Amino acid sequence: MSTDERDMSTDKRNAAVEAWLRARITQARSEIVDDMIEGIVPASVRDFSTLHSHVDANEYGGLCDETVRATFPAADDVPSWAVACNHIQQSVHGWLAEGGALADYTSRRARIARG
Repeated sequence: MSTDERDMSTDKRNAAVEAWLRARITQARSEIVDDMIEGIVPASVRDFSTLHSHVDANEYGGLCDETVRATFPAADDVPSWAVACNHIQQSVHGWLAEGGALADYTSRRARIARG
């Protein structure tokens, strides 16, 4: 394999990982708002660590799902899995801290009320 082919392969892999991370972040945010709507998590939560007072926040974004094992199948790939989880949780923390969850919660409650 030439250097250009390796670079293209790496770029494709990186793009796939970025897409996977974005999907997990979106999923986590949606699940948090779902839990706020259901009264499991208060809408006032502003940081990721506080979520643990109400739920196992490590499960948000499907991080305990079988697809994660398929994405990071090798036992020696645990460090990259941990880095990915940390990235997702930091992104979610920023969204919470900036009031994104409260805004999304308020918007969804309004849509529900309108029917």
